[in-house]
Amino acid sequence: MPGWRLIIDGRLPGRENMAIDAELLQRAADPGFVPVLRFYDWGRPTITIGYGQKRADIDFDRCKADGLDFAVRPTGGRAVLHWDEITYSVVLPVGHPICRLNILESYRVISSALVTGFELLGIKAELARGAPGGYRNPSCFSSASKYELVVGGKKLVGSAQRRKKGAILQQGSIPVGPGYRKLGKYLKNQPTEAELAGKSTCLSECLDVIPERSGTIEALLRGFEIELGIEFS
Repeated sequence: MPGWRLIIDGRLPGRENMAIDAELLQRAADPGFVPVLRFYDWGRPTITIGYGQKRADIDFDRCKADGLDFAVRPTGGRAVLHWDEITYSVVLPVGHPICRLNILESYRVISSALVTGFELLGIKAELARGAPGGYRNPSCFSSASKYELVVGGKKLVGSAQRRKKGAILQQGSIPVGPGYRKLGKYLKNQPTEAELAGKSTCLSECLDVIPERSGTIEALLRGFEIELGIEFS
């Protein structure tokens, strides 16, 4: 596979982060678009929901009172509270080999690259077999879909994908600390922190020492290089 473009962004407002990914997906309709791996952060704790999720799930009054940001993702999936995490997106152009795969197989390929990256950090992650009925819960981290990443049976990475005119955008949330479990406070049908702790995990619970953000990102992009045989510019 040819070279990919690496983008590392700092803390941005939620809507800006989502707008950047949406714009990249729009541009990826051009077969000459160079594949992108992007890592980014959030200006303040932010709740995102999938583009098809009901806004009625969210308690906006409480979000406003606590100073939380809100945005709708260009991908699907369920609600996520982005709080002390590393977020990634993969954008692939029309005609790319991964775009020729079905949705599940493309998930598997991208997740396998993440697995290799986590191995370099000393985390033994596995591809989930999938949990039936999970989408009845409005929280992303309440269950693991097929080929999402789990550690010891607990979900570590929440990902969602969107295809548009043959191009792919996949976004994923990698919690560093347990702050994401406070999501239930802002959902009307809430999972408790204890419920999310029983079904999901974060980097701080998988490692004795958390590397610097740059070190974590370096390991993850190295996983893509190894698994997909690519180089970044």
